[in-house]
Amino acid sequence: MQKILQLGFRYIDKKKYIVYLLLSGIGSVLGMVIPLIMGEIINKLTEEQIFSHLLYSISFFFLLNVLQQICGICENYLGTKLGMDSGYKANRDFIKKMYHTSYLNICREDPSMLHQKISNDIGVIVNFSIYFFKNLFGNIIYTIFVFFVLISESVVLCVMVFLLAVIYAIVYLLSKKELYTIGYEVKECQTTFFGKLYSMFFYMKSIRNNGFEEISFIKQDKEYQNYYKTLMKQVSINNKFQTMIQMISLFAQIGMFIYGGYMVIHNQLSIGMLVVILDYFSVILQSTNYFLNLGKTYQDTKSSYERILPYEDMQKISKGILKIEKINQIELKEVAFHYFNQNNLFQINQHFEKGNIYWIKGKNGIGKSTLMNLILGLYGKEYSGKICINGMNIEEIDIAYMLENRIAIIEQDPYLLTDSLYNNMICKTKSESKQYKQELKRLLTLFDMDEFINKQDNGLDTIYNSMNTTMSGGEKQKICLIRMLLSEADIWFLDEPSSALDEKSTKRFFEEIELKKKNHIIIMISHEKPLTYDYVVDMMTYIQECNISYKR
Repeated sequence: MQKILQLGFRYIDKKKYIVYLLLSGIGSVLGMVIPLIMGEIINKLTEEQIFSHLLYSISFFFLLNVLQQICGICENYLGTKLGMDSGYKANRDFIKKMYHTSYLNICREDPSMLHQKISNDIGVIVNFSIYFFKNLFGNIIYTIFVFFVLISESVVLCVMVFLLAVIYAIVYLLSKKELYTIGYEVKECQTTFFGKLYSMFFYMKSIRNNGFEEISFIKQDKEYQNYYKTLMKQVSINNKFQTMIQMISLFAQIGMFIYGGYMVIHNQLSIGMLVVILDYFSVILQSTNYFLNLGKTYQDTKSSYERILPYEDMQKISKGILKIEKINQIELKEVAFHYFNQNNLFQINQHFEKGNIYWIKGKNGIGKSTLMNLILGLYGKEYSGKICINGMNIEEIDIAYMLENRIAIIEQDPYLLTDSLYNNMICKTKSESKQYKQELKRLLTLFDMDEFINKQDNGLDTIYNSMNTTMSGGEKQKICLIRMLLSEADIWFLDEPSSALDEKSTKRFFEEIELKKKNHIIIMISHEKPLTYDYVVDMMTYIQECNISYKR
């Protein structure tokens, strides 16, 4: 439990949490006192009392209740804020961890299922941590207070409550393993089900275009049936556990009514105190129920912790501190790479110098994109040999700074920010001077984008959204080309840069990079022969033993 709480409290604002505990403590103290005042009022009603004294007790009772309500409102507000803030911080931190680990770790899982697992499980852990001490201390103090009240009235009542707690504990211990196992199974099924359901939205276009709608829904229905059966099994087990608890509570409550009624009839207990004891007894039942459910909640949280632990312990890519302001050369020295348990995909020695365009050629799966990802630091140190930038080992260089400021990339599937079209094109540019704005205008005209921009509702200020855009692949590629051509990066990585372009735009693009190559290292991956290049890097030359055979 200690490790779970340490993980949860890593993201909780300690000062706000202390205020939250204080509010909860005040509310608990008021909850202890209010039944005593109510018992006093009932006793005054059954006895000859001065009416002003009765009004005084009622006013005090009203005031305490109002104060308790105010504390409850503030506590709920602060508790919600703590849950929201800490949940977001935790999710953000885990996602950031994945950004700083080898991308190979992420490739092993479905992204939509991974999102479900991280988001749900970290939420369970954070909420458990927030409410743990508040509920634990509140229930302990309340229970001790009530025990003192009960023992002052009757030892038998204390014994009854103690026996109730013992029986509850036995029930929980007998059910603990079953509760944990089914809780873990439900989370696994829930992650798979909602992950696949999300994929139905994300890949809607491809599913429809390929005629996979029927088969996709059949598969989703099977996932639902599996999730449904597991969830109903959990409901059955929980119902069995809760029924046993409620029956024990019911018999204990009946016993309390009988014995308390007997004491009132024989003038051993006032009616007001009986009402107080019954009220306290219901609280004791709730507290005992909390302690037993704490075990169930802990088992549920433990399963979340164990599911998320592999991502907590992911090895972070070592980050260098050197910030390179100008990149003149890249050198690969005996760089060898393989996926998981496969043999080497390639082993390469290669120089890339500023002022040249390099065409990396080779068949699908031969390692062209992998080579680019290694230079970009995406796989960390999961390779042998050395990658050097300006003669310095890439492990000594601040990769994040280099990617943000010194490298621009065009991927096969162009990536655009959920932002305005204008910001998407100038986001790799540090300056918004008149010169850059004129260059942007020129490039828009060069790639025949003026008409497209004019058709947008807000022109360049139109917000791009990948989930509801009608933008073509060629238009997205042109925006990324303009982003790269406007950037101040030294290295341009191009992965099939003209795959979605028309013939005229392709020709203009190659003319443009030919004019600008003197200030850049341009590395281009292409199945087809580019219109312009200086050197060819044939990946077939560097293939060693691999589990795929290639023919030249």
